[in-house]
Order: sequence, then C-alpha cells, then structure tokens
Amino acid sequence: MGWEIRLVDVKTVFLNANMDKEMYIELPDGVEPEGLEEMCRLNLALYGTKQAGRLWGIKLEKELKRDGGGPVRGGPVPL
Repeated sequence: MGWEIRLVDVKTVFLNANMDKEMYIELPDGVEPEGLEEMCRLNLALYGTKQAGRLWGIKLEKELKRDGGGPVRGGPVPL
C-alpha cells in the first residue's frame, strides 16, 4: 500500500498543554517559596493531573488539523 509509519515517543508530552481551568497546587514540605505564595497556579498541565491527557489530546488534534491531518476513522485514539 506504500504507507509510511512514524512513531514518536515523547516523555514530557503532557507538559506541553496549557491549562483550560484555574488549578492550584500546594508546595511540598521543604520547598521554600522565595517570593511565591504557599499555593501556586499551574499554567501548563502537570503529569498526573486528570486534565493532562485530555488537554494534550486537544492540542495534538488542533496541531494535526492545522497541518492538514484529520481524525482517524473509528474515532479518537485513546490516550
């Protein structure tokens, strides 16, 4: 069929999506906030948050569409 398959494994992929809601984290014990508050707002998705996979999937879909790609038949690929 002449298909070309490419695979990319990105270890920090979830850290590349902007948060779509306000989310704050409490700094762990032992971290001195030097000019920061005890609570800090997340600007980018943090690995392990419920939103990280969904936000990255939205960003990936937007970038693929921008470059002429489209959804795979059968629906989105589970992350």
